[in-house]
Amino acid sequence: MESAASVAEYCSRGFPRHLAGMDSRLHDLEERLTFLQRHVEQQDRVILELSREVSKLSDRLARTEAKLSQSADAGDQAPPADERPPHW
Repeated sequence: MESAASVAEYCSRGFPRHLAGMDSRLHDLEERLTFLQRHVEQQDRVILELSREVSKLSDRLARTEAKLSQSADAGDQAPPADERPPHW
């Protein structure tokens, strides 16, 4: 809310009374816009970083699956994961 002195100053300059608070509102909106632009840029960087990480993990998974497939084809059957070792 604008003070009576600032409203009087605007009105004395020829500005309509209802526009007296526009400067502060405009300043607040500009600050909010700047904050949101910075926030969006930060999110873009994080999303790009996460995308790269997902790509690396996908490649790693594909290589692991290929190794498992090759070892299964070669007859190197490992004991099932749910089978108890003989010493139990």
